[in-house]
Amino acid sequence: MDFKKNYDISPLTTFGIPAKAQLFAEYTSAEELLKISRTPEFIDNEVLHIGGGSNLLFVDDFKGLVLHSKIEGIVDYEKDADTVFVIAGAGVKWTQLVDHCVDKGYAGLENMAGIPGEVGASAVQNVGAYGMEAKDVIHHVECFDCLTRQTVVLTNSECRFSYRNSMFKHEGKSRYIVLRVSYRLRRDETARELSYGPLQQLEERLGHQPSIREVHDEIIR
Repeated sequence: MDFKKNYDISPLTTFGIPAKAQLFAEYTSAEELLKISRTPEFIDNEVLHIGGGSNLLFVDDFKGLVLHSKIEGIVDYEKDADTVFVIAGAGVKWTQLVDHCVDKGYAGLENMAGIPGEVGASAVQNVGAYGMEAKDVIHHVECFDCLTRQTVVLTNSECRFSYRNSMFKHEGKSRYIVLRVSYRLRRDETARELSYGPLQQLEERLGHQPSIREVHDEIIR
């Protein structure tokens, strides 16, 4: 396993303040993460898993192992005429996932356009914006259990979501690493959540019921 030593992690955070990790590693699959978890570098050090780095401010070098997911990929399963399940790797950029769903006509994420970070954090943080939260559409979360070294699937209720919160930030912290997240979305190009702030006037301004693309673009604007 390729562990980088004294690795510059400043490009991995939005603040970009100079900082180094004593050890750093990325992985592209659960199998690679399993191998990492069996190494002395993992077992004998404090481990910090990072995503897009938008909630991290390093004030000193990190004396341990920093891990970052490179699990990519977005897969769509169209269940029926109304429902689609979209499964994304934890390392996918959140904006990439939202754009993908809007392009496909899958409703449920459009109000969360422009949020920085990666898919894995959507479950950890229960991200949300403009009247929508990730918990409203997350179906299940596939995780690596660092205690048992097995892959587990947690249901929405098992994640115990609340406002910008989940069990991953509490009793599940340091135990579970998010691998993939499954979202249950609508096959519908019509936007339904228009109750928040400036979106309340969007229908009147456009002269018709907004599409998910129009809501997405308005929020980005």
